[in-house]
Amino acid sequence: MNLTLKKTIIGLTALAVTAAGVNSSMAEDTAKGKGKAFSKTQKAENKQHVQQQRQENKAFRGSLKGKTTAEKKAMIEQQRATQKSENKEFTAAQRDESIQKIQSNPNLTDAQKAEKVKAIQDKWTQVDAHRATQQSENKEAVDQVIADGKVTKDEKDSLKELRATQKGENKEFRDSLKKDSTQK
Repeated sequence: MNLTLKKTIIGLTALAVTAAGVNSSMAEDTAKGKGKAFSKTQKAENKQHVQQQRQENKAFRGSLKGKTTAEKKAMIEQQRATQKSENKEFTAAQRDESIQKIQSNPNLTDAQKAEKVKAIQDKWTQVDAHRATQQSENKEAVDQVIADGKVTKDEKDSLKELRATQKGENKEFRDSLKKDSTQK
């Protein structure tokens, strides 16, 4: 497995992580005033989480040197699974914090709290489905390249095109979530 393939795999993993960035906007409509500070805190935590994973990925790429192709493939699969698990735990914690904040708001009635919690849970369900689709596409593309063993220029261009398409899709998805939350 060459360096380009490794960078592509790590890049697609990072793209999936940045898709998780849509999660930080979920708390924005939870409350006014202190809610903005809460939202900023969640965004900062999300940014820090992504940055930490990028550093881990950089160190991980270095650990692949000198390994056989089979060892690299196994290590990459393990790294992917670990980061996916970490991302799920991280986003679940942020979701729980958002729900906790709503439920502890004394200015809301029980009906308002239930409505806001349901709205957050619905958004997170959409985000999870979107992320699963993106990750599935990434895994499919990378597995196809890994099966070939070497990255051709066409495959490299195809993966770049996939990344660019997903960036656009992610932006549209985040914008649609923002639009939905402002219409309520």
